[in-house]
Amino acid sequence: MPTHVRYGLGETMPPEVLRDVIRFTQQHRTAAGPFDVALEGRTDGATPDRGAKHLAPYVQAGLTWWIEALGWWLGTPADALTRVRQGRQCSLLVSDCHLISSTRS
Repeated sequence: MPTHVRYGLGETMPPEVLRDVIRFTQQHRTAAGPFDVALEGRTDGATPDRGAKHLAPYVQAGLTWWIEALGWWLGTPADALTRVRQGRQCSLLVSDCHLISSTRS
């Protein structure tokens, strides 16, 4: 099975690898029906689309949940609050993807 072990803290697996993981899961899964796919990473809330262009390939690969990483290693609590206030990624391309914030330590 493709894994995420080659990617370290602060790195998100590329969409192509995520697609391979989803394909593997679909081939070996015994339950019927859809399933959710979650991935944590960072988007740039300062861009006009708030990072939607970054997320689009992941959504096209099958991502259903994007967890916006806001952990202590990525900046200060003020930095996290700034990203939250910038809002969600605004694009029709990611409208099917649920977005949540992670502040795990």
